[in-house]
Amino acid sequence: VMDFVPQTLASSLITPQLIEDCVEQLPELLQILYDSKIAHCDLRENNIGYIDRNLKLLDFGLAIPFECSVLYLGRQAQECLPQEFRRFNMVTKTTDTYSAGRVLERLLTGEYFSSPSRALAKMKQIYGQEPPRSFARLFRRMLRHEHLLRPEPAQLRLLAQDALRDLKKSNPFSFEAMIPLSEAGINFGISSSS
Repeated sequence: VMDFVPQTLASSLITPQLIEDCVEQLPELLQILYDSKIAHCDLRENNIGYIDRNLKLLDFGLAIPFECSVLYLGRQAQECLPQEFRRFNMVTKTTDTYSAGRVLERLLTGEYFSSPSRALAKMKQIYGQEPPRSFARLFRRMLRHEHLLRPEPAQLRLLAQDALRDLKKSNPFSFEAMIPLSEAGINFGISSSS
């Protein structure tokens, strides 16, 4: 089935609702890939559509089937891909879990960091408060360097439910950014002068 998807996460305005939708739906998308025994291998904000508050996977041009792990030779490694891919061209069942964590990181900070701790510190700087512990736990586990320690979709869904509950309570990713929006590198849909 072909759908016209005019908007991706890369072009979406960053709102608390968008972040909640991502936290809720990314595990579902990963479950679909996992059940299909496919690694997307290019999961990033440009390849996730966002229509009527629903995420849609796009661009399966680099997707490959996986057994337990496979080598993907000749693929240029990007920052959104995990260490096992960047260093050894190895695709695992949790390669896309790592990439989904990087999607959240890029949406919330506008960049990629060398560690989840640095990204969480930047989120605190931008939004004026630390994300809820449950969100930090989800985020850190998605971005674990050791692929065997990253959560698989069923585990990820439970972590996401806890994080979503706390995000709705505390609304940490609101427009009340503590630094000028022009310096944040994030598309909030408003200018720093408004």
